[in-house]
Order: sequence, then C-alpha cells, then structure tokens
Amino acid sequence: MIKIKPIGQYFPLDKNGDVINTAAIKNIPQDYQQPINEMIEGITDAYHPFIHSIFLRGSVALGYAVAPISDIDLIVITTNDDARLIEAITGTCQEWLAILYPALSLDIMVTGFDLTRQTIAPRLDIVLKTQSCCMFGDDISKLISGYKPGPEMFLTLPWLQIDLAEVKSLATDSAGTLGSIVLDSSIDKLRDFAKLLIRVSFELVMARQGRYTKSLYYCIESFVCCYPDKKSLLNDFLAFYLNGCALLEVDRVLAMVEYGDWLVGEIESAGYGEYFLVD
Repeated sequence: MIKIKPIGQYFPLDKNGDVINTAAIKNIPQDYQQPINEMIEGITDAYHPFIHSIFLRGSVALGYAVAPISDIDLIVITTNDDARLIEAITGTCQEWLAILYPALSLDIMVTGFDLTRQTIAPRLDIVLKTQSCCMFGDDISKLISGYKPGPEMFLTLPWLQIDLAEVKSLATDSAGTLGSIVLDSSIDKLRDFAKLLIRVSFELVMARQGRYTKSLYYCIESFVCCYPDKKSLLNDFLAFYLNGCALLEVDRVLAMVEYGDWLVGEIESAGYGEYFLVD
C-alpha cells in the first residue's frame, strides 16, 4: 500500500508574484528516462517534418513522480491541425508504450501551433509556462506571459460539473436510483475523479492561499487551512486514488458525489461559477 506523505512542493514565486517553472529534464526520475527518450526519438523520427516541439509536463518533469502510478504527460505540438496526423501520433505513442512499458501509462496531448498568435490555447499556455520542460524543438513557453496563483490558473475546476455528471451516471441504475449500481470496471475513472476533487478543492482556495502546487498532498494541506473539517474525507480520496481497492465501495462513491455537489456550491458562492465548462 502506498502511504500518504509529503511529495512535491509549492511553486516558488518571482518578485512579481508569478509562478516560477521548476520543471526540468534533470528532474526526470530514472524509471522514466529511457521510456521518455525512446518515445521522443520515435516521434521525431516518424513525424519530424510535422513536429514543432515536444514538452514533458507534470510530476515526472517536476521530479516527484511515483512509479508506476504517475503518468508520462507529453504535449506534442505540430505544425498544423491535421486531424489524421494528430490521431496517428496519439495512437502510435499509446500502442508503443503499452507494448514496451506496460506498467506505465501515457497522457498525451497533440495540438497545432498557431504561428499568428505565437501561442496554443489559454489553459495549455498555463501548463507550458508553469509546469513543463521542452524536450524537443522550440521552447515557446518563453513567449508566454507569467501567471499568478488565482482564477487565471484554473486548470481542473472548469471540468468539475462535467466529470461529476459522468460519475453520477456510473452509479445510477435504469430507474434513476443513485448508488444502486457501481461497477468495479469503473475504478480507474473513479480514481481519476478522486484526484480531480482534490485538485479542484485546492483551486477554490488558491487565490486566498496565494500559492500554487500540483502536489495532491499540498493541495489538501492548503485546502484544509480554510476547510479543516474536510481533511479526513480528502485524505480518504487520496488513499483511494493512490491504491484503488479490490472491491469498489458504494459508500465511497456516494461520498465523492456528495462532496462534488458541495464543492460546486462552494465554487458558485465564491463567484467562480462562470469558470465551469458546459458539456
């Protein structure tokens, strides 16, 4: 069993209060170095004329990945938005990793580079600027302005209502009764939802706390400074995300749904409801 312990950091801030990006190639844990290097070499060999740059983001780039739980998070930026190219790169990478390194998982985003704006998209710009390192090509993060902890850095909160609705559908029978059906095959989806709840909780208090983190441990630490009565519940969500379970407990799923509904209310009360995405 993986125990809950302090892993990660609060990002340092510069003199203007902007988040300092600490992601670096030197941070990549040994367990991930070979798979990442081989994948990048494969992408550039096969698709070189169409690859603008490749970035590694998240816990692996920041140096606190937990193998094999932590995903390899890649952002591949292409010279155009051809859907067939994007699909081919995504599929090739997923299949390659599954065959050669089945214990590891990949979260890959392939997107086109807008040469006229010299940027990608608002949320992706945040990731490139604050928590990614360039592994190949032009480092366009240098063209992006800095970000301060607060609503402009909401990466997870906008998705809460959409993901909450999906989880409710997993736990609802044909008669509309919540909690009567929970499939063990849904564990991975529910573990991801547990992680999302922790991240959204932190984003709710990020501006109040005046700091930024990607660490789930420190997300909880910051949140319970404002909501101390939620510590035990969020630690249970974190333990579930880290370890899963042999049999999925309906009570835990209902607790996540109930907490998600409560969190939506808190976000709207804080004036952040406008940031929700609509499915």
